[in-house]
Amino acid sequence: MKNVIRVSLVLLVLLLSIVTVYAEDSLEVVIPEFPVTFNGVDMNPAYSEYPLFVYKGITYVPMTYNASQGLGLSVEFSGEKGLSINPIQANGTIKDYTKAGKNPSQMKAIRPSYKIAVNNKLVDNASEDYPILSLNDVTYFPLTWKWVNDEFGWEISFSNEAGLKIESSLSSVKEETTSIEVERQYASGEVIKVEKNPDAGFFWPYYLYIPKNLSDDKTYIFVEPNNQPNKDVAFSQTEESAYGTAMHNIQYAESLGMPVLVPVFPGTNDITKVTPEYYHALNTPAVLDDEEIYKRVDLQLLKMVEDARDKLSGDSIETYEKIIINGFSDSGNFSNRFTAIHPDKVKLMVAGGINVFLYPTDKYDGVDFEYPLGTADYEKLFDKAFDHKAYDQVAKFIYRGGADESDPIYGTNFMTKEVKNFIINHLAKDISKRLDISKEIYEEGTDNLQFVIYEGIEHTITEEIREDIIKFIKTNIEGDFKAIEPSDHKGKLAFMEGMKSAYYLGGRTETQYAIKKISINGPGTGAMNADPEILADADLVFLSVRNQNDIPALLSKDFSDLVVTDKDDYIKTKYEDGKVYILLQATSETKGKELIDTIKVEQLISQ
Repeated sequence: MKNVIRVSLVLLVLLLSIVTVYAEDSLEVVIPEFPVTFNGVDMNPAYSEYPLFVYKGITYVPMTYNASQGLGLSVEFSGEKGLSINPIQANGTIKDYTKAGKNPSQMKAIRPSYKIAVNNKLVDNASEDYPILSLNDVTYFPLTWKWVNDEFGWEISFSNEAGLKIESSLSSVKEETTSIEVERQYASGEVIKVEKNPDAGFFWPYYLYIPKNLSDDKTYIFVEPNNQPNKDVAFSQTEESAYGTAMHNIQYAESLGMPVLVPVFPGTNDITKVTPEYYHALNTPAVLDDEEIYKRVDLQLLKMVEDARDKLSGDSIETYEKIIINGFSDSGNFSNRFTAIHPDKVKLMVAGGINVFLYPTDKYDGVDFEYPLGTADYEKLFDKAFDHKAYDQVAKFIYRGGADESDPIYGTNFMTKEVKNFIINHLAKDISKRLDISKEIYEEGTDNLQFVIYEGIEHTITEEIREDIIKFIKTNIEGDFKAIEPSDHKGKLAFMEGMKSAYYLGGRTETQYAIKKISINGPGTGAMNADPEILADADLVFLSVRNQNDIPALLSKDFSDLVVTDKDDYIKTKYEDGKVYILLQATSETKGKELIDTIKVEQLISQ
């Protein structure tokens, strides 16, 4: 086998040899035209979000989370330790991240500055004949014998007809997920995909995660509906968004010891309709859709839960029939509406960032409140009356930021004009007034409810809110209902008091919302267009960029004194003695999470 691989690599060098332009900081690479497959999946370099490329005659492969897991590698990143790659049991599942536009034939890669370790051995990348490279924040490894055979254990072949094939000797691609497979993959806390099963009652796939810290006792399935902000997108993007939701819910899964289920429902069937079906929010057209694959996605979700419960039970993981459902923004709307439709199936509901509340009442302001605002037409829509008694028994945590200005009655086509006008006429046109009214209606209309307004917070979930959610669930999973003491967000931004100016660049974080109030140059300004004089004069600068390597070009300083943390603890950064800080947020594709770096401004722009 070694001879076969060695011959294949020689062929790659001979057949794929392309002259490239070498530069120390910017290396020209070429996108190959030959076919490429990972474990039999076509990676389509010309149209891939993470294309393979050729440098100095050698093909390079991206170490994305999905590709590395499928090929039997664990990829982790931290600011202090850098990139760490180690072999694991391959799950064989590879995704082709195809995009609409074609990649240019030539692109620019760079040598990454962070540490890289493979099999717990530090790589001297500066001395490598074929160095490890980075393209668009993704780390790429060359297909040399050292990596392919000695470290990764891959099988590789090349032919003019089939192109380049990469197979992991550990991979085992299966058509469906069995209970044994779930147990094996989740032993290391993996997110797996369960394909659609029309015979079982669901026409869309779902993701399932079993935590390492699984409860020893009978437990609940934690459900978070998927939410794709861009409704008119390819289903592959919706799948990726749902996968990201599952990854973000690992915190809940591990803290609570509960499996997490994320359905992969499409955003909409037809965006061109006057009022399209919007399945992620379970709006009225979505409820009324009678096309088989789109019909009643709320019922399809219940079938997914049954399917997951059967799989888990086969592995001696016992779960309750009722679920815990959590959502934010449109998925918060879904969770809220789903709970009102199926209160007998829900133990506890968390719904945040809701912009169109479904009130547990059939009348308000002397008029009937129909779906999605009330329960007056429930029997007509769902062939059953609203079960107020069962709804009252559900422990409910509803929250929204007091500075959240997101309001779908303006600029959205997922509600009819009649519903929008109804909201304005019988509730309030102003979202802040409507929030106060909504809180009052809920508190008067149902039991076992905590309705929290987080002052100063806009349309976002902070780490403290996540902790509140976990606290609420742990407090109310057993016994009588009990409200929690919600976190106070005012104190953690106290270091900004007294500032006269701040400069914000890109991204979406809680800090943005605080800075926006005193910003001299508004959110969303491109990092590379920053005015150095404004940066120097600002009391605070928040810089958010995707590529850490862009920053030296912006500030003309190195980062030898960079302080890096693995947690979202930038809120704790202090403003003391006139010192100014930059808060740098950089995204690592390989890890799929944010890294927060804190740097003193005077070290960077002292000139």
